[in-house]
Amino acid sequence: MSLDKVYAIILNYNSSKDTCELYNDLTSYYPDMGIVVVDNKADAQDRSVLINNIPEHNLILNDDNFGYAGGNNIGIKFAMNKDAEYIWILNPDIRIKDDTLPLLIETIQTDYKIAAVGPRICYRNDHNRIYSDGGLLNLKTLATNHRHSNRKVSGLKESKDIYDADYIDGSSMLMSAKALKEIKLMHEFFFLYYEETEWCYRAIQQGWKLKVNTVSRAFQNDSPKSSNYHYYISRNRILFSRIIGGDYFYLSLVYYYSYLKSFVKAILSGKNLRNYYFRSKFKGVTDALFIKKL
Repeated sequence: MSLDKVYAIILNYNSSKDTCELYNDLTSYYPDMGIVVVDNKADAQDRSVLINNIPEHNLILNDDNFGYAGGNNIGIKFAMNKDAEYIWILNPDIRIKDDTLPLLIETIQTDYKIAAVGPRICYRNDHNRIYSDGGLLNLKTLATNHRHSNRKVSGLKESKDIYDADYIDGSSMLMSAKALKEIKLMHEFFFLYYEETEWCYRAIQQGWKLKVNTVSRAFQNDSPKSSNYHYYISRNRILFSRIIGGDYFYLSLVYYYSYLKSFVKAILSGKNLRNYYFRSKFKGVTDALFIKKL
């Protein structure tokens, strides 16, 4: 398949150095592929780096920060208006190999019911350590995990190269435009985290498949978790439960209890409470209960 039917989307937010490096890698490996950088209203200095290094026709400058889903949805619409058949969502800190995309395309084309496919993601500072071989979703708690997380590639005894996944990690996800037309776009009220998880859940509910090809490789940074991370993970887990018809009130109580138990344990052991982000977690669950419009 010609790569002129594939569009890569890089969503930038104050990460212009990484974004430009990834953009250059993509243009070097896949000169026929379409690429669009979507800037989610980064600061003036960061945005100027993009303007000076990314061609104007490959750059969308948002007038607001629309979050992960909102920013990527803008890129998806742009790509679909260009008649893209496959859309590759990439985080700026992702690094790839020259065969990463061909292997993903080869996988997604094996079955017309595959909605999305992802690579094996390892760490940039340790290519032998796995971050994810596909997302796993606990339907009871809606907690997420990653297959083979932190396992050594060299220590795995694998009987297959391709796995089914509950969701594809949104840092590198090749999506079928045909599937997107049926499943629709990601929900923007999540803003940050769980957007791709819910989209993949929707895909499976509608009879689509998700795959991870572990021969295809991508590499990402190991970044620290901020208060924003703990707030949105806590909030969006409950929102996810709400929109799929789960017992979100009971689930909220489960997480309140879990956080409170950890809070008391941290106090009794004399640990620094700032390291646990309890305020962000409690606020996230509480806000999820009172958001009216989804």
